[in-house]
Amino acid sequence: RSVDSLFGVQWVSVGRPGVGVEQGWEVVRPGDVFAALEVVQAWLGVDDDERVLVVLTADPSDPVVAGVWGLVRSAQAEQPGRFVLLGGGGEADVPAVLATGEPQVVVAGDGSLRVPRLVRAAGGEREPDFGSGAVLLTGASGALGGVVAQHLVAAYGVSELVLLSRRGRVAELDERLVAAGARVRWVAGDAGDRELLETLVDGVSAVVHLAGVLDDGVVTSLTPQRLARV
Repeated sequence: RSVDSLFGVQWVSVGRPGVGVEQGWEVVRPGDVFAALEVVQAWLGVDDDERVLVVLTADPSDPVVAGVWGLVRSAQAEQPGRFVLLGGGGEADVPAVLATGEPQVVVAGDGSLRVPRLVRAAGGEREPDFGSGAVLLTGASGALGGVVAQHLVAAYGVSELVLLSRRGRVAELDERLVAAGARVRWVAGDAGDRELLETLVDGVSAVVHLAGVLDDGVVTSLTPQRLARV
């Protein structure tokens, strides 16, 4: 698609409200996604729509914190008004954050409040550069993996692919890629195997991660075991 049809998330500044809020709140600081699940489920078990649970974390760009934000964002979609995500701030920021009415707020280093907004990608933004070497795809045997692999060859001229999947080689896809002029190396393995990934990443010029495990459900039905599997 044209770059003009793409959107991305941009964090924009909002003013700090000069007045507080009358709404009650409680602050929690879950250390990881498992702790977040516990506090979210406990909060949903309390019949109290007058208060909001403020989930206070470090910067959500951290991978562990990002897992917490992903879980709580899902809870926000299922239970509007029950949760607020606050990243990078402290309890002193809570009244101002709640006064904004925003469900997700990050406190920047200068103390300003930033909120996510979906914006159209600027026209003329450069196309992705996959380099001149091999491109590694994880989850390559899935439906999305096949589509992306063929697109890389046809649209971007990628001539060498390293395809990782738990199933190993998919004959039909392999034949199509080879017929399109690509050199293909299949690796049977799990994208969750850190040592295997380290050996595969060494020497490739780009990586496209498509591997995943699906075990979804409403947040009240999730368990630590289901989270761990994913």
